[in-house]
Amino acid sequence: MSKSNSFKEKFKKFIAGNGFYAILAVCLVGAGAAAWVAVNNTIDSIDENNKIIEQKQSSKAEMPSWDFDKAEKTENKKDDIKIEGKDKKEKSEKTETAKPKKQTEEKPAEKKEKTEEKKENKTLRPQSITFIMPVEGNIITAFSNGKLVKDPTLDEWKTHNGVDIKVPVGSAVVSCADGKIEKIYKDKLWGCVIEVSHSDGTTAHYCGIEPINNIKEGDIVRSHQQIGKTIQIPCEIAVEPHLHFAMKQDGKWINPLKHMGMEK
Repeated sequence: MSKSNSFKEKFKKFIAGNGFYAILAVCLVGAGAAAWVAVNNTIDSIDENNKIIEQKQSSKAEMPSWDFDKAEKTENKKDDIKIEGKDKKEKSEKTETAKPKKQTEEKPAEKKEKTEEKKENKTLRPQSITFIMPVEGNIITAFSNGKLVKDPTLDEWKTHNGVDIKVPVGSAVVSCADGKIEKIYKDKLWGCVIEVSHSDGTTAHYCGIEPINNIKEGDIVRSHQQIGKTIQIPCEIAVEPHLHFAMKQDGKWINPLKHMGMEK
């Protein structure tokens, strides 16, 4: 007990003297050490956090966002190519539109031919036809208009589908209007026959006529132009010499004098 009491007394004396400052110094040193450790740990923690942040940033930088930007750039380039191609197409279409069409162009000669064709068609209109008598003479047998009449040569009743114009054998016969010679042929009853078509749809039949040398099928004839001369008609030999003149329209026999405006 005496030893512990003596230690306490000594400690009290130490504290009462400079011991208090020594203990305070020790405490300060300990507190400083603790503070340093804490600061050091804090710095280490901050460094560790910085490293983690840097790793995260670097990992973000390695994300495929850069590829997305690249893809956008690539798409923009593709769009540019499409637009450029479209512009070229539009330019080519404009160029083709601007080019003149060769098919629509007509040569001066073709235009002239078409104009002449139009003029010729106008002259062949029905209302422009003027008829004349093919020969000058008296009517000795009229158009029967479907009625039966006695034929003195054949001694039978039949229709008379034209008019008989009295003229001497060998009289000149002219075309009654402008037209085209469709047929020249010989018939057992009517002798030699010439058929001439007109633009009004009628066809004139000249029966008992011998064509002149230069007249042939397909020829275009004009009004007053001689096409032949009269001869005998076998089926009407008992009648005075004449020209049997008949006319058809739409396949039917019509009165030639009435159609030509020479008979009411």
